[in-house]
Amino acid sequence: MSKSVQPHIKNVALIVKNYDGAIAFYTKKLQFTLLEDTDLGGGKR
Repeated sequence: MSKSVQPHIKNVALIVKNYDGAIAFYTKKLQFTLLEDTDLGGGKR
């Protein structure tokens, strides 16, 4: 018998208007883990 391989999502990139609001939503409401939040300059992160 072969083992079944379960599909999964490894990386996701999202474009949002409000970084802090998006981070709060995904980390507090959905319990995602924030791995990186780097200031790229020019208002981008």
